[in-house]
Amino acid sequence: MERSHFAGPEDYGNWGHLGRHILGHVVEMGVFFILVLVLMAVVHLLWRWPVTVGPGAVLGALVIVRYWVEAMGWEPWRAAAFSTTVGVLVSAFLLGGIGPQLGLNTARQLLVPALVLGWVWRVWVFLAAVLSALLPFYKTHFFDPAGGRIAARLASFFAIDVVVVGLVAGLIVWGIAVWISRATRPAAAA
Repeated sequence: MERSHFAGPEDYGNWGHLGRHILGHVVEMGVFFILVLVLMAVVHLLWRWPVTVGPGAVLGALVIVRYWVEAMGWEPWRAAAFSTTVGVLVSAFLLGGIGPQLGLNTARQLLVPALVLGWVWRVWVFLAAVLSALLPFYKTHFFDPAGGRIAARLASFFAIDVVVVGLVAGLIVWGIAVWISRATRPAAAA
């Protein structure tokens, strides 16, 4: 185990160092437990609208991957390959194609799942912004904590970028889903 993560030559017999090391891992596990709990709670809330579970989870995965590659220092043009905007558009096509098979036949029935997808997308982005604010040593496009007034800026981010932009995105998803739903509807038997 020499020259590994677990022990170096200076660690032999140093119980204080070992205790701090183990405590550090316990704290990390607690933080990751809370993070995973929040992420899974978002997906669990989507079960009310089954057609939104898959796209919502995929949008979350795209946000997480984009955050991670930006935090690891990838160039912006490479990180942009994990575009969540494209994921939202694909989700709209999926909603329009699968929605009627799940009983969502009218435009009115597609409205709530479409709005849910728009807001779920923005909630994932908000979680990435909060993580960027809490971990300022990772530089991402989601949030720059260098501007100060972090709590006020996050509240503004939630009000504008989650509520308003999520509503607009949901309406765009709804329009695309209605269009796909009508375009893929079988011809009426004459």
